[in-house]
Amino acid sequence: MEKNPYIGPFLLKNGFIKYKLSDNIYYTSQCTINVLDDCYEILFENELGEVSMYTDSWSIYHLVGILTWNDLIDKNYNK
Repeated sequence: MEKNPYIGPFLLKNGFIKYKLSDNIYYTSQCTINVLDDCYEILFENELGEVSMYTDSWSIYHLVGILTWNDLIDKNYNK
């Protein structure tokens, strides 16, 4: 069962693919998002190497902020 029913459609509209073995993991060539029990884990690489970031909650605004700030999603994303 999907932990947050609203995040999946948003990520799919913005180029993410749902990982087949799990209902709660979405990915692109740039990053992976794991929907945890109370937050999002965002995994990506930058000039420092592999980065793992977490949000404070299931706030979509916080997730979008991290994704756009790190150029992991287009700033003109689809709502």
